[in-house]
Amino acid sequence: MYVQKIGIIFLFSMIASSFARSIKRNRIDESLIGASKNTPDPREIPELQPDICEASQGKGRKLLKIKWKAGTTCSVGGPAEVENYHVTCRGATYLNFYVADCCVPGDHWQLKGKNWNNAPNTAVTTSPGPSNMYSVPGRVYSYGSSEINAWIECSYLHGVNMFWAGAYIMFASDGTCSIKKKGRSSRIDRSP
Repeated sequence: MYVQKIGIIFLFSMIASSFARSIKRNRIDESLIGASKNTPDPREIPELQPDICEASQGKGRKLLKIKWKAGTTCSVGGPAEVENYHVTCRGATYLNFYVADCCVPGDHWQLKGKNWNNAPNTAVTTSPGPSNMYSVPGRVYSYGSSEINAWIECSYLHGVNMFWAGAYIMFASDGTCSIKKKGRSSRIDRSP
C-alpha cells in the first residue's frame, strides 16, 4: 500500500513537472517585442505615398483633404493574435487606415476597422506584400456626424510564419484624431 502511494505521488509529480515545462515553453515572452529583426521599429515608420485616388486627381475625381495623419506599429506573436487600436476623431467625415509589412518579405497583413456612431460601417484592407509598401486605404465614414469612434484590428493574414512578426500602420483623416493601442488578443476569423 505504501509503495502504491509513493508510485502515485511520483507519477503526479512527473505529470505536473511536464505540464509546467510545457506552459513555460509555449508562453510568449513579451520582452522580445521589438528585440527581433522581424518586428517593426516605431522610429522607422515609412511615409505614406499617394494612393490611387490621390494619383488620379485631375481626372474628374475629387481629392480628399488630409488634415491629420499618424503612424504606429503592429506586432503579433502568432497567427491567431490581433492587435487592437481605438481611434477617435473630431470634425471628421472619414478615417483612412493603411497597412504595410515591415520586416519579412512575403508576409501579408489585414486591417479591419469599424466606426461605431449613429451609422456603423466597416472597412477592410490588406497589405500588398513587399516590405514598406502600404495597402490601398480602408475607409470608414462618419455619415453626417462630425465624430468618428473607430476600432481597428491588425492581424497576420498569411506569409512565411516567422513570429514575432510586425507591420506598419498609417492613419489619415480630414479631422483631428487620436490613437490608443488597446493591446493584443487571440481570435480567428476576423474578416467581415
